[in-house]
Amino acid sequence: MLVLQSQENIDYIRQKCTQARITRHCFAITSFAVGVPANTLALVALMTLRPRSIGLFYIALLTASDFAAVVLRFVDYLMVEHAVYTPLLLCGFRGTLVNFFPCYANWLLVVIVFERYYTLRFPLHKNAHFTFSRARLLVAGLGLVLFLYNLPRTFMAGQTQGGYCIAIENFIYEVMSDIDQVLLFYGPLVLIFLLVGLIAHALLQAQEARERMFASHSLQARDDKRLSTAIEGNNSRSRQGSEAPLNEHTSRMLRQQRKNERSLTIMMFCAAIFFVVMTCPLIVMMHVRPDPMVGVAELNFKFNITWARGLNMLTHAANFFLYFMTCRRMRNHLCKILRLGNLQTLCGCVGNDSVQSAETEMTNSRLEHHANGQ
Repeated sequence: MLVLQSQENIDYIRQKCTQARITRHCFAITSFAVGVPANTLALVALMTLRPRSIGLFYIALLTASDFAAVVLRFVDYLMVEHAVYTPLLLCGFRGTLVNFFPCYANWLLVVIVFERYYTLRFPLHKNAHFTFSRARLLVAGLGLVLFLYNLPRTFMAGQTQGGYCIAIENFIYEVMSDIDQVLLFYGPLVLIFLLVGLIAHALLQAQEARERMFASHSLQARDDKRLSTAIEGNNSRSRQGSEAPLNEHTSRMLRQQRKNERSLTIMMFCAAIFFVVMTCPLIVMMHVRPDPMVGVAELNFKFNITWARGLNMLTHAANFFLYFMTCRRMRNHLCKILRLGNLQTLCGCVGNDSVQSAETEMTNSRLEHHANGQ
């Protein structure tokens, strides 16, 4: 069917095409210019942050996957934009990698959010069930499954006479296109949305439990102190003074561990919400495809989905800023790595570190004195 366009529509189509090209170019440049240095800084900070934990291991792997996704998508954009000649096999393998790393990063985020929820919901069982060996096995198995799924793309590529890569649209291609939407968008989006709700509920429960525990603990401590003073006298008080450093050191370590886990949970909670917000426009655009796809309606749809895909691409580039803004531990550590004196003062790095080191030295000396006394 031949569709005739008026001169006004032709001018509008030309304008929209120019806007879509500029939009695609801006998103590609922005995601690369922001994502590469940001993910590099985040990866360096996460790999040098101590003490190590399963959550940090997952987040470091997610950052590396985001870095690879940003770089490969930018390279693919340049090769498509400039119609760079590519051998047929390399052309298909490029498509495999371009689809694999974003998909792997999205499912790693699902794993991280689930691990954070499990940590909040079952804190006593977390260390027994989430070990480093199991974590490595899980991410390796997940990566292998997703890579094998994307591998057929290597043998489903074609070329134009100028060497431009195209996909061969056959039955397998159509089936994989439908599965791609589930693996890349729908599956991670639904699971993360559910887990975010569960984490929010678990955080509220944990806050209420802490308030009840502190209230009962303060009352019990006051009663114990009165009873101990009345019965044991001076000798008992001196003995308690010698054991206090050990109890104080243990409680401080437990409080610091809970604080680290909580900050990590809030950080990934914000990253999950950011992923949901930036992915929803693309999901909506997939369900508002005009019928028939001709003329101005087709052009408007392609322009809008260009924006949606650009926003989704930014999810792999902007996680560093979420880490930096929401996690004080990450912020302080990065300040020390970069040796930014003024920024360290603003972040509270210098003061906190000096206080913590002084407290550590005092605690160690008390523990040594306690051990020598025994």
